[in-house]
Amino acid sequence: MFRFLRGLFGKNEEEILALHVDGVEEWLEAHERELEEQLVAKTGETRVTVVESLQELEGTLNTLKDAEGREDIPSRLKTVTERSLPSFLTAMDQQIAKPLPEDPDGFYAAAADLITGILKVQRGQGRYLAGAFPEEMKEFRHVISLIGNAVNDLTVVVKEARDAQKQIDTARAALDALKAAKTGITEAGEHAADLEKRIAAAEQNLQEKTAALQGLREGQPYQDALRSRDAAKERIERRDEAERAVQSLGAQAARVIRKAARVSTRADRKEEAKMLNACIALLDDPVSAGAERVVAALPPAVRAVRDQFESEDLAIKSKEDRGLFSEDGKIEKAFTDAFAHLERMKKEAEEAEAQARAYTALHEAEDLENECEALKAGVAADQTARKEAEEQVASETEHIPERARRLRDTLVPVAGVEVTLEGEGFTIPAETRT
Repeated sequence: MFRFLRGLFGKNEEEILALHVDGVEEWLEAHERELEEQLVAKTGETRVTVVESLQELEGTLNTLKDAEGREDIPSRLKTVTERSLPSFLTAMDQQIAKPLPEDPDGFYAAAADLITGILKVQRGQGRYLAGAFPEEMKEFRHVISLIGNAVNDLTVVVKEARDAQKQIDTARAALDALKAAKTGITEAGEHAADLEKRIAAAEQNLQEKTAALQGLREGQPYQDALRSRDAAKERIERRDEAERAVQSLGAQAARVIRKAARVSTRADRKEEAKMLNACIALLDDPVSAGAERVVAALPPAVRAVRDQFESEDLAIKSKEDRGLFSEDGKIEKAFTDAFAHLERMKKEAEEAEAQARAYTALHEAEDLENECEALKAGVAADQTARKEAEEQVASETEHIPERARRLRDTLVPVAGVEVTLEGEGFTIPAETRT
């Protein structure tokens, strides 16, 4: 292996290098610069050798160009020479005309490509020319050997440099991981502290709102509002009960009239059946139909029912149903009274609801309750987030020595000696050899 890296990184085996985490990046950059300088220097040496060798090679090629058609070439070689020499010269001219970049990577790639191309030409058209031009081809092989040896030496250096750069990259990745962990600890710690402040403020706010809610509930306006709300609920229940009574009366009447409508249909009394069915449609939902329409539709329907009952065409088994239809005006009065009662209950419910709405204490209490619940939910969420942040700090802090040790281990091959690594809160000593 090329020895320049030993000169670059080699140290006394007993030496221990002490590094602080904050200085590792600068230390790695210094190694990279030194590595680049060494590579540039070696590339420059190789360039000089290659350029000088190409000049010699060009001189040899010019000699061969002047030798075309020479009389001292044995006749047995003339045919081969005449065929191979022109193509050989053209191919070689193409190879040596290729540019050689200034940067180390570009130069190395171009030089490697150059020696590969020259060897290919030599082993191709060139192998037929050794008999005709022994001295020239000997010189040619010598020059190629110089170029090849120089490129081979550079190949070793490039490989070592790339290996060294990989070591530096590995160390830098370990350094970045350690820095990221420390940054994560700092950010998570700050986040936990911010959450702690927010939790304290929210709990204070919750305490104040809870006290305000308690005071509101104990006040006379809130008690009055509760009584008003309960009274409104009672009135609403009475209204609903009155609606159910009207609906129930409608269902009872519709049941009897529906039987009469079937009798009319069987007797082919179409107009009567139509009238009865129209009345049934209203009685199926009397509250929606309204008192006026229901009461107006009842008299002809009641007469038809009574006529069928008296003629024994219609049987009314229920005593309650018979009583509802047997007396003049009884069913109409029942509906009128039921609707009147419903209207009174509606009015009372509306007035009670309006009175309940006039009190703001219940709405204020509800708003405070919602705010308290939102604060409780926010505190719970923040407490969970704070716990996660604290756990992250603890976990990352616990793994800092491991990450630092990993960094120390990646720095050793770069330094060439054992390394002691120090940082905030830790010291990773060099490994001692027994």
